[in-house]
Amino acid sequence: MDQSLKAALSLQLTPGVGPKTFGSLVRAFGSAEAVWRAASADLAEVSGVGPKLVEQLRMARDGHLAEAELAWCGANGVRVIAGGHPAYPESLSRIIDPPAILFSQGDLIPQDQLAIAVIGSRQCTLYGRQQAERLAAGLA
Repeated sequence: MDQSLKAALSLQLTPGVGPKTFGSLVRAFGSAEAVWRAASADLAEVSGVGPKLVEQLRMARDGHLAEAELAWCGANGVRVIAGGHPAYPESLSRIIDPPAILFSQGDLIPQDQLAIAVIGSRQCTLYGRQQAERLAAGLA
């Protein structure tokens, strides 16, 4: 298992870590792997990281959530792509607070540079889900 992918996915799956906090942590420590090696006091120095999030990070260090997620993805033909990987879409990496991890099925091809994607949330509201479906249907 790619340890950098596992570290990034573990960080992404930690409750309370969104794109901005993910980016802040990785910028502060240099990589997702380094975040997991950081002391709690050092984590608390990062903007937006308070005691509750430090505790969430401490509890998520074992990586079990990421292992389970990667196993499910592997069994269901879902590709997991971390930012910085050659397969990560270049145009997506240029937006403010890009998603740290992408889940995809199928291949990304050069013609996809002109594609439109609807990127959702794992914990969206009913309204958010309805709007994503409406947007996707309109785009299709």
